Amino acid sequence: METYIAFLRGINVGGHNIIKMKLLQEVLGTLKFESIITYKQSGNIIFNCKETKIEVIQEKMKKAIKQEFDLEIPVLVLPKKEFLTIITENPYDQQGDMMKMALYYILLFDQLNTEQIEKLKLVQQNNNWEIRKNVIYLNCPERYGNTKWNSNFFENKFKIVATARNYQTMLAITQILD
Repeated sequence: METYIAFLRGINVGGHNIIKMKLLQEVLGTLKFESIITYKQSGNIIFNCKETKIEVIQEKMKKAIKQEFDLEIPVLVLPKKEFLTIITENPYDQQGDMMKMALYYILLFDQLNTEQIEKLKLVQQNNNWEIRKNVIYLNCPERYGNTKWNSNFFENKFKIVATARNYQTMLAITQILD
């Protein structure tokens, strides 16, 4: 069995798209997922399953969420190895603890094409973010809620789907995987 991490976009935020994690675990259990662990209420799920096709896993999760909760929720599933690569490739990792507390991972549901990456480079200038494959590492000392460089900015500008997680959440998921 492979270990995966799923990120649900936009649940339990501001009273919208409410999904109780305990019930979500039960629903995912019916899909033959095993060792299901949720972290926080924002849709972070660690689980094992035999299926190896990411698209199949994501579609099963989306359908189950639609059926049980009547919600259309974007689902991003990463194999454990890919998740850990995102963590180890963090360009801000050598920074101090205060910097890490200001770090956000904007996870992209699809890899950007060359044209989108070039547009990003034009917009980037002296801003505190870097893109690597399917993640934007955002250094956000002014707080995520106060920056224009949030997942909504990237979604609107580049017509992509993204979800953000802070450093503490990503670190906690890493520790659960150990």
